[in-house]
Amino acid sequence: MKTANWSLTGKRLCGFVLRQRAAEKLLGAFMSGWIIDILKDAVANGGPYCWVSPEDVGGIDRQEVLANNRKRWFLSVKEYRLLRDDEFARGHDPADVSLTEYLTDCLLERESLTAIPPELRITGRDYVEAVRYMICELGSSYASNMLQMYRDLIDETNASACLVCLQEEFEPAEPFIKDILRDFILEVFQFGELWYEEGKYKNVLTDAQNRFLRKIYDDLYYTYNNDDLRFFRDGSPRF
Repeated sequence: MKTANWSLTGKRLCGFVLRQRAAEKLLGAFMSGWIIDILKDAVANGGPYCWVSPEDVGGIDRQEVLANNRKRWFLSVKEYRLLRDDEFARGHDPADVSLTEYLTDCLLERESLTAIPPELRITGRDYVEAVRYMICELGSSYASNMLQMYRDLIDETNASACLVCLQEEFEPAEPFIKDILRDFILEVFQFGELWYEEGKYKNVLTDAQNRFLRKIYDDLYYTYNNDDLRFFRDGSPRF
């Protein structure tokens, strides 16, 4: 009974966070600093789950996470693996990793249910906005890699609207974020020789959107040496 009651309480709390944005402003000082811990606990305990917008999660130093992910991006694969091994040994996950794991669990929980409850009714726009924030505000390549597999939330009815919020972020972004965005966009919109040469959603996107996909595909990477992907542009090794 205690477990069931806690589960119910947890679901109500998550629902409160999602639905009461105005109240959250008033409770901001109270909520900040511990909401990320609730999400970590949910991952550790197998729930409860409800979809949250990453920008609403307190207890994260966003500038610190972005700066750390910028440094991580330019590590070699070997250096990155050593860093992750050390973090795992210390039981420390960066905030964007913990948040990504929670969002991933929400999507997995949604897929496992026949009747989807309100707190897990995740739209394509919800999904894309969450990943946009994780990439553009936190510099999280981990989020991009883990969440792109749920591309089925994008379909012909929402593809154009979903691309809008990613497209407008691309030009002002710094180079490493451009590269993370590029990979995510091409993957979820299934554009290029590994997918559909003209993109899966060519017929429902605007001409400008189709030109944008072609451009980022043809322009290749901003931080990698495109003649030899074993290196960054400055000549330092990636592998």
